[in-house]
Amino acid sequence: MKLRRRVVVPVIAIAALLIVGLVVILISLLKIQQISVSHNQPAYQAQELYTRAVDQINHGSYSSAEDYLQQALLKQDDATYRNQLAVVEYRLKKYPEAIAQYTKLVALKQDLGFSYNGIGNAYRDWGGHNAEAETAYNQAIVADPHYIAAYSNLALLQSSEGKKTDAEATIAHGITANPNSADELKAVQKNL
Repeated sequence: MKLRRRVVVPVIAIAALLIVGLVVILISLLKIQQISVSHNQPAYQAQELYTRAVDQINHGSYSSAEDYLQQALLKQDDATYRNQLAVVEYRLKKYPEAIAQYTKLVALKQDLGFSYNGIGNAYRDWGGHNAEAETAYNQAIVADPHYIAAYSNLALLQSSEGKKTDAEATIAHGITANPNSADELKAVQKNL
């Protein structure tokens, strides 16, 4: 009986070591295969990623578009990609992230009217940030006096806060600065 125990214990130990060794080898092979598969996937260029993002936007898949745009920006810091990412994050109601993207565009001096207006929209829709939204809309108007959306958004915000006189003044300022867009601003004025 003692002889059997002496033989059985080492056999079990050797079997256990063999099993552990096989498991380690299998895990290693799986990792090598995963690396091989990931290296066989195409490495998209920034423009291709952007094109895929636009396709996702057109299909209403903003989360996928956000992923593609973030990848594109890692490859190439492009104002068009960043602008689109800001819009996508705004649509996803990721207001702080959208504000951060618009702020980077402002720092790059890209599409200032649009960017400040985007900051204003994000602050307005985020809730409880109307003062910041108003500041951003005013910055949009200063940066690009011909950007009609900033006048409209500022006037509607002012009106929603009970500042009817300020809203009327904003519309009047917009009409003066943009006589060719007077009809558009007058339509907003009717909604004040």
